[in-house]
Amino acid sequence: MGNRKNGNKYLAWAFIEAANFAIRYNLKAKKFYERKKMKTNNLIALKALAHKLSRACYYIMKQGVPFDENKIFSLGLSGTVNQREGWLITSRPDWAVSFTLILTETVR
Repeated sequence: MGNRKNGNKYLAWAFIEAANFAIRYNLKAKKFYERKKMKTNNLIALKALAHKLSRACYYIMKQGVPFDENKIFSLGLSGTVNQREGWLITSRPDWAVSFTLILTETVR
């Protein structure tokens, strides 16, 4: 099977262009791109950013919420999990805390 070429090539092109624009004008997008580029090559990092932007667009259209760069470019969930209580102690936004609580309940 492998990696098949799925999806609309024009939409993929549009998100690549959006990623190029985001790299130039958004500091968090540029940091994400540079971090990916250190681990992989230029094109893979660009496509990873385009994919992240496409997921954000889907969420924005589906939920009807405004764009929040802190949600899309968060560096992961930081904090500690209290094993006895199953709560996450963190300084992340509420959506991240809810997501982590669901994950910790699923893992048990």
